[in-house]
Amino acid sequence: MKSMQWLVLGLLMFGQSALYAGEKEKAEAVKIVQDTMRVCETKGMLACEPNLLGIKRLFIYLNLMDELNQLDVKLEHYIQQTYPDQGGLNFAVLKESEKLSINVSLTAAQIVSGIVSAAKSENGYRLNMSDGSLIKLRFKNQQWQIIFPKSMNDQFQIFERFYVAGQLKRAIIMYRLIEADMLGLTKTRLESNLSEDLAPVLVKVLTLEKVASIKAWLGKDLDEVILFYARFKDTSDMKRYVTKTYDLPTAIKK
Repeated sequence: MKSMQWLVLGLLMFGQSALYAGEKEKAEAVKIVQDTMRVCETKGMLACEPNLLGIKRLFIYLNLMDELNQLDVKLEHYIQQTYPDQGGLNFAVLKESEKLSINVSLTAAQIVSGIVSAAKSENGYRLNMSDGSLIKLRFKNQQWQIIFPKSMNDQFQIFERFYVAGQLKRAIIMYRLIEADMLGLTKTRLESNLSEDLAPVLVKVLTLEKVASIKAWLGKDLDEVILFYARFKDTSDMKRYVTKTYDLPTAIKK
């Protein structure tokens, strides 16, 4: 009888010890997640790209949006410098195109709230999540990395249409800026060229066909716009096209 009591007591102590170890590992994992995600929350998602693996689709989209923001700044600077007395960057269609950028962020709280249990593994931890997925924490190159499951990356496929539209917007702004600069176009002509190309893109992706500022520029078919920009691999191609089309530098056509 006594031997049975000792056995039961031993099992209880073992169970409590295992429970304590599990809670300890979970607490350690939570702290790692919080410390790692603090960079994202204070400096922006792109700052912690090296530490968040397995969600490539998200960062492809975010990097493109960052590039578009820089292009908008470049366009605004060009207009201020080239047309200093004409009201700055006030293109209605370009303003509407800002809706292609979706505010996406991940926080430590979002991840931590889903952790059911944690266990140590080689070079890190394995986190069992409430949705049945598995997130890994890995210590590599003197820093922690959070490795998300494929299912998480798949969720970001919803940004695909915004990404494709963003790529087209990037090409449109780059080409029309080069064209305006090389040909010395007026601000009105630059707005017209940008707006006519962007309007069908916004209608397709954001269904803005009823917005007055968009309807005014709906003259081109989306396939026509796509076909035109598909010819360019980079800005050098764009410059060569303008030079050849307008027979530069012997003549400038506006």
